Amino acid sequence: MKDLNTIISDYLTYDDTDYAIMITGSWGCGKSYYLSHELSNLINGIEYHGNLDAIGTVKKRWNNWKNKKCKAHFEYAYISLYGLASVEDFYVKVFCGLNRWADNGLVGLILATGMKHIGIEASRSDIKTVTNVSKNTVLIFDDLERVLVPVKEVFGLINSYAEHGHHKVIVVCHEDKYLKDSDYVSYKEKNFRFTYKYKADISVVYDTIISKIADTDYKTYFSTPTIKDLVLDLFRLGGNDNLRTLKFVIEIFHKIYLLVTANLKYRDKIIRNLLVSTMIYSMEYKSGEDKEQLERLKEKFEIDLSFFSTKHNDTETVSKKSISEICNEKYGSYFTQEMRQYKCIIFYVINGYLDLEAISKSIKELNDVYLREEGSPASRVYLKLQSMSTISDYEVIPAIKEMLGYVKEGKYNLYDLLNVYSLLLKYHYINICGFQITDEIDELFREAMDLTAQYHVYNPSFDIKTPIWDSRDTRTDILDKYRKIKDYASCINYKQNVKIVEKECEKFVNAAENGDIEALIAYRNNSDAMICLKDLDWSRVSKVLLDGPNKVACELVTCIEYIMNSGCIYPEAREKVMSQLMNWLPDYVEKGDGRVRYFYLTELYNHMKDILLGTNN
Repeated sequence: MKDLNTIISDYLTYDDTDYAIMITGSWGCGKSYYLSHELSNLINGIEYHGNLDAIGTVKKRWNNWKNKKCKAHFEYAYISLYGLASVEDFYVKVFCGLNRWADNGLVGLILATGMKHIGIEASRSDIKTVTNVSKNTVLIFDDLERVLVPVKEVFGLINSYAEHGHHKVIVVCHEDKYLKDSDYVSYKEKNFRFTYKYKADISVVYDTIISKIADTDYKTYFSTPTIKDLVLDLFRLGGNDNLRTLKFVIEIFHKIYLLVTANLKYRDKIIRNLLVSTMIYSMEYKSGEDKEQLERLKEKFEIDLSFFSTKHNDTETVSKKSISEICNEKYGSYFTQEMRQYKCIIFYVINGYLDLEAISKSIKELNDVYLREEGSPASRVYLKLQSMSTISDYEVIPAIKEMLGYVKEGKYNLYDLLNVYSLLLKYHYINICGFQITDEIDELFREAMDLTAQYHVYNPSFDIKTPIWDSRDTRTDILDKYRKIKDYASCINYKQNVKIVEKECEKFVNAAENGDIEALIAYRNNSDAMICLKDLDWSRVSKVLLDGPNKVACELVTCIEYIMNSGCIYPEAREKVMSQLMNWLPDYVEKGDGRVRYFYLTELYNHMKDILLGTNN
């Protein structure tokens, strides 16, 4: 957080300030981590240039008086405003923050009770005498969003230190709670000069979480770069910025990790599979999925684990690969290939209880799956060619021919085919035993990729989940060959998305024709709904607008305007809409229809004219 550190450093080194600064961010975004791991060290490392005779405790002042040349640094007092219910509470919290020995519930209760009994609450100035603050002490107020009194009153109390006392004050909060509060907005402008929206460096936080793991073996596992990349990739794809979820996963997974014993042949693959499953279940649950929804996820996540499946053309197997929309849209097929049904893990994530017998049985079954995969000829020959250190020269060409035979038979999925092609490119470049990738082989791969289209599931992250050829590679002929094949595969992936969009558009038009207003509203409220203007059947849409029930027609107009405003209008969409819908809307407007829908359709016409005709200009 270099920029934030610079802001705070400048604030502390400026001699005379009469304002506070604010650090805001969502719950769990890492603010507390920043306060305890970075901000505290930053504050303690900045030299204080004010009057040394007026800072710190009596002992410190005595030392300063004896040695005028001594240097002083800033200190900090952390003050949580959680549950603040009165002025007395505020100053008790400040007192406890300044005197860490007093920072416990019992002392705070005694102080608050004692102050009330002796009538200190009668005067705020008297209360403040209990909380004398040194000029080199930075007051850090946290949890502003969790106070029980009006926020403007808290701002007034804080401002007495920042503006009137010229103390350094930093307020940390999740301000979304107050954004609609007019008092908050106006008082914040008066009291705070800078507001910084905090976003943690997830990689750094991850390293800190791992550093605190006591189990050396477990720490070593999560310190591995590939595992770190895996965890952080999943965390980002999940769209969950709450770092508590990341910490939660790493902590609860320890119990599962210990059950995967070292004698299992595929221990690393099993642990990775269990980790991916645990992470996705945890992130979905923590992001708001209730128990019933999470329980249903186990049915949607059950897929074929085989990386080199030989049953892609089996319709029964394909039906078992039904992946949930959540997993598909967020995590992509790359990670869903590693998902498996673990009811015991779901229960563990929700309730904290892990059925040891059930998870141990699942681990054994998973190991058996990987052992069976050893018998897959397609997988075996790929692994054989991949291990260049063990394969003999005379084995290369026969193995390549065998693998190409499996390519032709459709034994590999779309991801596998790109891995296979990348491997063959290495042999092609080295020219081992005279092997070269010919045009016929390229055509063979394209035909095999066409076969995968019947079972491939669209993945928006497809291009970054497949082998990436280094663009700095000087072997341009190799790079060009790979790009052509990868572009072909990417096109197949994209076509699956087109099919999804077409299906969604058909459902949308059907909803309009059937008068399903709730479905139309759902489409309008769902920002991820994949509906394109150019893919709608405008002849059917026009009929509903003209002849359908008034409520349906009006809601359909709203939906169309939303779709138009939600993204870029491509030329082919603009042309199609103008040719099929705009050709009758002007005539309709001129007729002056006496129905209520006339108002909506007139507005739709004006809206379209501004956007579509304006775009042409």
